[in-house]
Amino acid sequence: MIVQDAAAARSILDDVRRDIAGALVPYGGVNLSCTMSIGAAIGQPNTLEELVSEADTLLYKAKETGRDRVVAEPCRV
Repeated sequence: MIVQDAAAARSILDDVRRDIAGALVPYGGVNLSCTMSIGAAIGQPNTLEELVSEADTLLYKAKETGRDRVVAEPCRV
């Protein structure tokens, strides 16, 4: 997804995160659920590799700061 505004990206992705968390999957007589962390790099990096690297860094930041959250920040490159 291409969004140039961190607040808008965070809002959209947080809706996706909540939808995933609210979905129950019946399996073996129980309902399973899952959570997700999302890292979103906002802006125009020089290369696709830089974009993926930035998003990956932000994903790990989301996991390190409590999991089940969205971290969306401007690209630093």
